[in-house]
Amino acid sequence: MTYLFVKQTRFMKRLLLLLAVFFSAVFQSCCYSPFSSADSLPRTTLEYSVAIPAMDLDSIVITLRIPAWHCSDSVRLLAPPVYADNPQLVQSGANFFPLSFVDKRGDQINYRSGYQSVGIFNTQYVSFPADRCPATITYYIKFQYARHDFMPLPGINTLNGYLQGNCMFVTPAAHRSTVDIWRDTLFNFKVRYNLGSTVRLFGDPDSVVFETPYQLLFSKSAVFAHSVVGSQVLYSGQMSGQKIRFVNMSPDTVFPQDLVDKTVRDFTVIVHDITSKFGTLYDFPYTIITGINNYIGFEGTYAFCLRNFLRWQDTADVAMTMAHEYMHAWIGVLAGEYEDPWWKEGTTTYLGVLIPKRNNLCSYQYIRNGLVIDHSGVPYVDELVLSDPQVRSLLYHGPSYGTLVYQKGAQVGMLLDRRIRQVSNNTTSLVDILAELARIYKGKAFRRQEYLSLIHDRSGASVQDIFDRYVDSPGAVPVPVLKENFDALAIMGAFGAIDTSHQENTTEPGFFDNKVNIYF
Repeated sequence: MTYLFVKQTRFMKRLLLLLAVFFSAVFQSCCYSPFSSADSLPRTTLEYSVAIPAMDLDSIVITLRIPAWHCSDSVRLLAPPVYADNPQLVQSGANFFPLSFVDKRGDQINYRSGYQSVGIFNTQYVSFPADRCPATITYYIKFQYARHDFMPLPGINTLNGYLQGNCMFVTPAAHRSTVDIWRDTLFNFKVRYNLGSTVRLFGDPDSVVFETPYQLLFSKSAVFAHSVVGSQVLYSGQMSGQKIRFVNMSPDTVFPQDLVDKTVRDFTVIVHDITSKFGTLYDFPYTIITGINNYIGFEGTYAFCLRNFLRWQDTADVAMTMAHEYMHAWIGVLAGEYEDPWWKEGTTTYLGVLIPKRNNLCSYQYIRNGLVIDHSGVPYVDELVLSDPQVRSLLYHGPSYGTLVYQKGAQVGMLLDRRIRQVSNNTTSLVDILAELARIYKGKAFRRQEYLSLIHDRSGASVQDIFDRYVDSPGAVPVPVLKENFDALAIMGAFGAIDTSHQENTTEPGFFDNKVNIYF
């Protein structure tokens, strides 16, 4: 009896030890993996204070306050520039300049610095012992980038400036892969701007909280000297319950009032369409920044950049850009994915033509010629699958990647929409599914199976075969498949009124005929 008791006791001790090791491992994995129960852990709030006392680049100083750190023995932070899903800028010199690392007693903290691979880039990191937290880091930045033909480069001068989160903020680097870093759910990021009396900020509010590193890095703001604000605000008002502002970054560009009015009217229609399904974004104004570049749109958390609509006034591309970028607020920024790097851009490209067409902001033939197009023979379309992880990092390393992700991705969106409508007897659409997806995964990210399950649960449609054939297999979508799906959607009313007798007009340009028609 005594022997059995001792044996049982030893067994229990071993069992308890194994359980302790197991739960310890689970806790550690929770600190590092978005695929675990990280959401059950209390979030850590990192607080940033951005001081802009005057319209001068050298005046910007950022302070980061880090509370107690429980996830590892050391705090590891990626220094700007931090490249997000759309790597676009090439740093030409260091731009992160630490002023001090101090603990709660004000004692200096010794830190290490090196480089960590993030996608195809090496990004500077800094690390220091976690037992020195709470800690305060103070640093300043210089925006030093090689010239870029399309991208709006961050900077500030005596009259205006353009700020980007991925060029300003250090962020936790608990993971190695890009998507795991950006979609980490362990942190909130509180940002407060302390502006001088001569400085006005449009984009980020003066005080705001970001739910993920991705949202923080996709913050965008326009900064103006107080003396020029009046002439640079093109519009300020409400659209379907959402406050909206248009601001012009270029003091040399004068937009005729009738053109501003038309652009605002078009965007009002787009916002109403999106809001009816997705709801409003924020209680404070959402900003559209224009005049900073001629060619592109560029999504953001509280603002997006709009191509120069004076240059593009005779095309439907401005309406498409506005729909595409505003849709990004839900598709990609507020809700993200882990496994399908094409999803964000391919989906918004499809919706970016669907929404303008059904609101009569572009022609039927314009979107048909853009969606029903043969991409066979395009190198990366023939060689890569849409779900290839490298697509995330190489999206802008040549036009063929854009064709793969934006154009083939949009075609896949069209196939999904048709299948959902067909199986549900046209009572549910891809937009309906996406609106619910954005509600469920707000501030989080989903995996593919969760997306497929939601589609099936809400519409009855199985779309696994579409993913097998066109997402996980290389090659173009056959033109007969595109034609059949497009025409079926048109008959179902997906594109609004059909203003053609189904006669193909190949002379009218599609939405990707212009080689500089780039959307981010």
